Amino acid sequence: MSHLQDITTHVTRFRKAMETLRDQPEVYPHLHYCGSNLNTFPTLWCDYTSEMLNAYLKSKGYPNFNIVTAFKLRGSRKCHVWLTDDNIVIDITADQFGKRKYPKVLICPPSEYLLKDQYRKILSIENITHSHHDPVQQKHHIYQEISQLLEVEML
Repeated sequence: MSHLQDITTHVTRFRKAMETLRDQPEVYPHLHYCGSNLNTFPTLWCDYTSEMLNAYLKSKGYPNFNIVTAFKLRGSRKCHVWLTDDNIVIDITADQFGKRKYPKVLICPPSEYLLKDQYRKILSIENITHSHHDPVQQKHHIYQEISQLLEVEML
C-alpha cells in the first residue's frame, strides 16, 4: 500500500468513526450532552476534527501534518481549519459548505484544494499547546471513543 493510500484509509476510517458517534446517540449518550453539538458534525467541527485527526495520524506514523486556520476572503470573519504537509491537503469537514456539494473526505495537492480560492491561509501550526485552547483535550472523551472504534476495526 502506498503512503497516500495508507493515509487515505486512516482518514476515511476516522471520518466514518465521527459519523458513527454522531449518528448513534443511543449508543453514545455521554457524547450527546447539552452543548456538545456533536449532532451538527461536520458543521462547526473543523477545528476539533482537524486537531483530533492530526493526533490520530501522528499515532499512525504520520507526524508531519500541520493544522491550517484560514479566513474567508472578502472581509468575512468565517474561518475554516484543515491539515496539510505542504504536499497534500486533508479536509474531512469541507462538506459543511456549499450545500454539501463537497466530498466528505478531501485529500488532494494544495493546488487542487476545492476551497483554496475561498479562504486565505493565516496560520499553520503543528499543535495547539495551550491547554485552555486544545481541542483534543476539550474533546478527549470523543477522541477516546474514536480511538476505540478504530482499534476494534468496526468501520
